[in-house]
Amino acid sequence: MRIKGVLAVVLFALLCVPATQSYADFLPALWENGQMTILGTLGGEITMATAINDVGQVVEYSYKSGGVRYAVLWQGGVATQLTPDGVDSVAQDINELGQIVGFAETTSGYHAVLWENGVMTDLGTLGGNASFASGINNLGQIVGYGYTSEGSMHAFLWENGVMTDLGLLPGSNNADALAINNLGQVVGSNNEYAFLWKNCVITDLGTLSGHSVAYDINDLGWAVGYSFTGSQVSGEQHAVNEFGQIVGRIRTESGEEIAFLWEDGVVTSLGIGTYATDINNNGD
Repeated sequence: MRIKGVLAVVLFALLCVPATQSYADFLPALWENGQMTILGTLGGEITMATAINDVGQVVEYSYKSGGVRYAVLWQGGVATQLTPDGVDSVAQDINELGQIVGFAETTSGYHAVLWENGVMTDLGTLGGNASFASGINNLGQIVGYGYTSEGSMHAFLWENGVMTDLGLLPGSNNADALAINNLGQVVGSNNEYAFLWKNCVITDLGTLSGHSVAYDINDLGWAVGYSFTGSQVSGEQHAVNEFGQIVGRIRTESGEEIAFLWEDGVVTSLGIGTYATDINNNGD
């Protein structure tokens, strides 16, 4: 029997600053057992936590002086910069093997990259001048999006050194893949509508009334994201773990951001001025 255990939610938080201050005051945080802990930064005012794995490794991107972003790995209370000074980079996801994906500035534009054992590997492009990695599963399959030689943006799957174009829905002209589960199922946005890619077939996941995006998918096939409805109160389900626990954020009519945890039909607030981006699986 599986028992839901300690769970950890990674988020960024607007803390201890006047309401007149801006988005630039967000700091990375870890929510665990009802307690929020501020994580390490590189000293700048903006650091965004993006993903967490089951051993508690967190990836972030952090600004330093000069407006350059740096991919960061946080573990054991220490924040480690993943690219040299002056190289703009963002870490987007981390798997259970500690493999990290994101993108970094190169001499020919921004390219999707994989960090493994301290080594950064350029994953290439779809023929254009830029690519961006968004997700990685425990098999090392990587998804993201990149420009083709014709200038349109397509979703890709990278595996065993080969980047494959996942194609488009009929009538679409752009797509981005945002997550992949351990069954190789991919979700994202295709011409502003959420999609599922499975066994080489793209399926439109529909919409509530307008633009939709799927941000994450677990091994049960649960896909989460958002769909525009026109309401002043908006929200996003940003991540789902293998127990069906979902995290994201709600924006109220007054503009407040509130991170939430959804579990068994119950929504729990994680605090005003917060945005939850990922949740791990700590359970047996």
